[in-house]
Amino acid sequence: NDTFGNVNSSSVTFTIDATASTINFVAPTPNDAISQTSTTVKVNVSLVEESVDEIKYNWNGTNFTMYNNSLVLMMNFNNVSGLGENSTFVVDVSKYGNNGTMGNGDEYINMDGGKYYGAVDLDGTNDYVSLDAINLGNQFTISAWVKPDDQTNILTVIASSDSGASTDGFKIFINTWNTKDKKLIFETGNGASSNNAETPINAISLGEWNHIVVNVNRSAGIANLFVNGINVTSDNSIRNDFENNQAIRIGIMTDDAWDYYGLIDEVRIWNISLSADEVYQQY
Repeated sequence: NDTFGNVNSSSVTFTIDATASTINFVAPTPNDAISQTSTTVKVNVSLVEESVDEIKYNWNGTNFTMYNNSLVLMMNFNNVSGLGENSTFVVDVSKYGNNGTMGNGDEYINMDGGKYYGAVDLDGTNDYVSLDAINLGNQFTISAWVKPDDQTNILTVIASSDSGASTDGFKIFINTWNTKDKKLIFETGNGASSNNAETPINAISLGEWNHIVVNVNRSAGIANLFVNGINVTSDNSIRNDFENNQAIRIGIMTDDAWDYYGLIDEVRIWNISLSADEVYQQY
């Protein structure tokens, strides 16, 4: 049985990866045996490997998977020319190549303003990143770092549907229409009606970085909303008949409504439901 599936054959062929992986920890990774009081740490890893299967991160003796087959979208918005990225093209560095195209507005990669290096900068006027359909399956998790600036609108972070009550997909947005609101909301619909799972008011800070996660069990109708690593909402009333295999846009509804104003960075989608501990480690 060889690499190419030949069984009991007189001619077998194996593909050998003869190049060893290289991994380096570079600045601003702290040195070994350094103590610090900060609750976060940046670990900058330079990895060279042609076919990465899995990356695990060990914290206090527990492994947390940072990269494997369940990660179906990973966009860093760093405009890395070596990956083929440019001012209109964003690379998905997961295994699935769900690359994105910048919209027709004034969006751009802000290399100085991101949570980690660059971020997509949207001005609230028809700015977005467009992706093809991603089949999310029965369970999925979506995360991003967001720094919203608008205080007079509804800001779409990521969506697979048209806006309005007749939506037939999902959307994640921040309500800043009332400056006292500032809720993170996950909406699902079946084409006739929709349901929302939402955080308490003031869960999102305007003008600051917020880590947001929506964790979904579609068949059970359950959604968990996390802000900065904390599960602030558990809702068991979302629609389980919404379409989850549609084209996706980051920063806008598909009919040019509810445009995002601010920065979005580090967008991730998994086709599994991450545990609370896994979400916290991502944060």
